[in-house]
Amino acid sequence: MVNIAIIGAGYIGKIHASVLRQFSDRASVSAVFDSLPDKGRALAEEIGADAFDDVSSMLHSDDIDAVAVCSPTVSHETYVSLAAERGKHVFCEKPLAQSLDEADRMIQIVRRNGVQAMSGHVLRFWPVYVRTREIIQSGDLGKPLHGYCERLLSLPDWQEGGWHLRQKDGRAAAFDVQIHDLDYLTWLFGRPCTVQSAGLFDAARGGWIHMNSRVEYEGGQTGYVQAGWAFPAQYPFTMTIRVLCEEGAVEWNFKAGKLLETRDRDVPLMVYRKDGSCGEEEIDPGDPFTHQWEYFLDCIEERRDIERATFQEGKTALKLALASIESAKEGKAVSFNEIR
Repeated sequence: MVNIAIIGAGYIGKIHASVLRQFSDRASVSAVFDSLPDKGRALAEEIGADAFDDVSSMLHSDDIDAVAVCSPTVSHETYVSLAAERGKHVFCEKPLAQSLDEADRMIQIVRRNGVQAMSGHVLRFWPVYVRTREIIQSGDLGKPLHGYCERLLSLPDWQEGGWHLRQKDGRAAAFDVQIHDLDYLTWLFGRPCTVQSAGLFDAARGGWIHMNSRVEYEGGQTGYVQAGWAFPAQYPFTMTIRVLCEEGAVEWNFKAGKLLETRDRDVPLMVYRKDGSCGEEEIDPGDPFTHQWEYFLDCIEERRDIERATFQEGKTALKLALASIESAKEGKAVSFNEIR
């Protein structure tokens, strides 16, 4: 049995706590901490865990095997470091860190303490995104040429105290939203070369509320991400994948509720072939967060290294997001290698 402590009892912490209930034979959320004690106690009571007002006391417990860091990004390095130093395996939500220096220190400390560490890039476990990658990698549609991803939503209203509206440099949606798809396209195409972005900046809504980013990859592919939270409150959470290959294309268009509460909605993944044929792909109906935790628990139990959504991959996604913001500010393309 893997005993897990959740740090951060907000929106995403509650999702992870709910998902982990499905693993009652393998894992248990046994402790919860939030910097706002009432929130932590409320979630702990709901799931039957112990609430802690002091994170250090919680992490000193020998009964805790792993930690899920679901707090605001500004606190990730602190909590990851504390957990790793206590010998706890670490799952850390995205964005991994605020800066590349923070990410490097986090990578070093988990490595030094010999604990498993995984970043919360859930698209790498989302069945339709996984199947799309499998199709592309199979070569059935020839060489991939271009990928397009879209992530559109209304301004988040579930984050405590509006911390997402007060991030460094007005990062806002350019940081928290588009990083999902920047990470996915990198998983699809490999190492990026250059990023060129343009966006809409509104200080009252956190800064970069909408971003369009074009990424060039070493393999010759291009990727384009449109992402933002500038839409009206009634606008449905929207995701799109579209990949053009030499011998065909793959496309998926998804509209949910306000956010992830209807992530199980059945929307077909379409494959269009150069010979004129097309058809729907069969998709694993499983929940992406469930698959994510299943993988993490497997790696802990089997003592094998995390190879999907590693901290290093989390750092690459962070670097791309920072490059995108730099490009939008400067009004020119930015070399991926020059971002420090």
